This record gives sequence, structure tokens and C-alpha cells, in this order.
Amino acid sequence: MKKILIIMILLCPIVLGGCSSDDDWMDLDLKHLVGTWSTGTEGTHKYLKFENDGTGYYALLNGASFLTNYLFTYEISGDNINIEITYSDDGNKLKGQKKVWECLFSKDILKIKNGSEDGTYKRVE
Repeated sequence: MKKILIIMILLCPIVLGGCSSDDDWMDLDLKHLVGTWSTGTEGTHKYLKFENDGTGYYALLNGASFLTNYLFTYEISGDNINIEITYSDDGNKLKGQKKVWECLFSKDILKIKNGSEDGTYKRVE
């Protein structure tokens, strides 16, 4: 009986460690993407807002101070969000720039895997 108990105790971390949350990822779609997203509120953090009409807003903040921000239009294509910047606060130097964000999406988590906007965003509203 002790041997069985010891084996179960030893196998428990292996079995639980093998579980993955990859099954939680789902396809991007407008219905679930629309809203406000943030990587946090402490120190340097990022903020995204997606509107129903295909427009959005990005900001990089340090505390409550803006480091950069821009407006964009977007389209969803598979697991990517294709954006085109329509206005930026740096004298509009970024206007017209196109980016493709490679994403993972799961309910209230948006993970952008590339670019300066990369990070794990959580739904704010």
C-alpha cells in the first residue's frame, strides 16, 4: 500500500505538469476582440482599444505619462491583426506605417507575439 501511495505522489507532478492551457486559445474574431486591453498599470505598460468600426488606439505609458500613442485601422486575418497607423503623436511620423501582429487569443487574454507592441494584454472592460 505504501508503494502505491509513493508512486502516486511521484507521478502527480508529472501528470499535472503535462497539462497545457493551449486548448484555451481560440480564433480571433471581431466580436471578442472589441474592447479595451492593457498589460497592467505599474511602470511601463501598454494599452490597446479596438472599436467595432475597425479603428483602434495604442498607447505606451510610464505610470500615467504617455511615451507614445497612435490611432490605427485594423483587420483580422487568421491569427493576425493587420493594422495601418492613421495618426501618431510624434508629428504624425508613423502615419501610413503597416504592421502585422501575430496573436494568441483566449477569452480575456490577448497575446501579441511580435513588434514593439508585443506582450500579454488582459481585457479591461
